[in-house]
Amino acid sequence: MSDDGSLIREYEELALLWDAERNARKSNRIFVKLHKLDLALRTSETGRASVESLLSHSNRGVRLKAASACLAWDSAPAVAVLEDLVDPRGFRSLEAEMTLREYRAGRMRFDW
Repeated sequence: MSDDGSLIREYEELALLWDAERNARKSNRIFVKLHKLDLALRTSETGRASVESLLSHSNRGVRLKAASACLAWDSAPAVAVLEDLVDPRGFRSLEAEMTLREYRAGRMRFDW
């Protein structure tokens, strides 16, 4: 497997592609690849820190994906990023709102 540095670069690139993709089928394929990277990166402290570094990314979709991943190990910063994506309303606000709702209800699964 690649080192965490190359994985996080791939993660960022895929998250940008996912955010820009308007075809649902293609978007879902990218999302699955991102989740596989989530699983690989969360196994190390360096990998988790790399994902957390994306919480301040300029792209809303990248922040959404990183925050959703970070909920698995450190919820406070992730929740704050998701709340900032919900309000003010904008692109990806609905996804952020639904992610927070599922997380707060205890229905989020991180291991699929």
